[in-house]
Amino acid sequence: MDGKALAVWDFETLHDAVMESDYGPNWFRRFSGDNQPPAINVPAIARAVEEITPDNWHTALADWRFFGNYAATLHENKVRPVQIFPGRGDVAEQIRQHHSVTLDQADKLRAIDRVVLIGLDDSQCAFVKQLKEVGTAVTGIGISQDSNQLAIADCDDFIDYYDLSPATSTASPGARAGAREVLVQAIQDLSQRFGNEWVQRVRIKPTMVTIDADFDEAKLGYKTFSDFLADNEEVLFSRHVRTAREPEYALRPDHRLDPTEHLEPGEKELRLQVTQYNHISAREGLRLPEAKLMWLGVDIYAAFLSDPTGFANFKELDEECLTQLKRDISGASMTDAKKVRQVLFKCFLFSPGTGEKIGFQKDIKTLPQVEDLYFNLIINRVARKVKGLVNFKALSLTATGESKYSKRLSVCFDTAPQVL
Repeated sequence: MDGKALAVWDFETLHDAVMESDYGPNWFRRFSGDNQPPAINVPAIARAVEEITPDNWHTALADWRFFGNYAATLHENKVRPVQIFPGRGDVAEQIRQHHSVTLDQADKLRAIDRVVLIGLDDSQCAFVKQLKEVGTAVTGIGISQDSNQLAIADCDDFIDYYDLSPATSTASPGARAGAREVLVQAIQDLSQRFGNEWVQRVRIKPTMVTIDADFDEAKLGYKTFSDFLADNEEVLFSRHVRTAREPEYALRPDHRLDPTEHLEPGEKELRLQVTQYNHISAREGLRLPEAKLMWLGVDIYAAFLSDPTGFANFKELDEECLTQLKRDISGASMTDAKKVRQVLFKCFLFSPGTGEKIGFQKDIKTLPQVEDLYFNLIINRVARKVKGLVNFKALSLTATGESKYSKRLSVCFDTAPQVL
């Protein structure tokens, strides 16, 4: 279709309808409070409006105190949130007032050829009729149910939310298959590293870029990374736990890989022990980044000790660490840089400082000394938690990504002071 379209979202109405459809009429007992899960597929609705006319803009009405989890996807899809003010009169009346302004624009400016009402219900019947009286076409998007049949009948056309088409790639089958393999490998690696089959969305893309530095969902024709994940639902499960800030993903059983199946028995046992040690690390609250990246970070921080300029704050420190990490690992992220700092903080590398600069321990001046601090942390947080004999080769791989530090770690195990 040609012309301009304004998409008006009655966000809470649609969210409640989707939650009821997905979780039943008592969904609010399970998902109460101000941390509502992002149940609405915002990208799918944005694509539907784009198909109606590319010349469009969006405004979404809600009490946004309850919908902070939607912030990223609203931004990605250029949906402008408009706050409904609690305690300032009836919510329906505030929405009616907003619609009155929209109607005034359509009538006087003639700038809107079509209004797309998202989250349609029968309370909007009068607004639909007024729009049509001034010659503005109306499309409704929502879930067909008893509470919106009159409004649906008044619209020029209606799109059921559950009929919206998923995102599709414009790339070649080979490129899509390659990206899917990287996705599977990334989730497999993250699952092994953190000891949980469910992986937070925020961790997936940085790990994919580490595996394949050329990965970019935009090159595959996806508007957002969420679209890419949605188009790979045949290999993924997804869920959103009430207490979690964002969705989590797990591999479907027939796509889970056995990373040890082609290894010799001894090498297979070694890999399994590395996985076990990563699980212990996570359980002990030690959030290690990828082993080789962490070991590179140790080297970077050792160089910081002799930097006379110093760093005014952690933000400046993290940015410089990330710059140097990327010289060797192009897929390194700010999250990785922060994890390196947090691990070294637990090694007691930092001191209170001067007030103007971040301080480091004055008696720590060389790379081997920083390495010893890190190894002592690994000994106390991982090795001493192992039941039975410690495989120091596996421990070396866990800490550094290389096996050659096993003897040094064994010495540390015998000499490092125990921290309870």
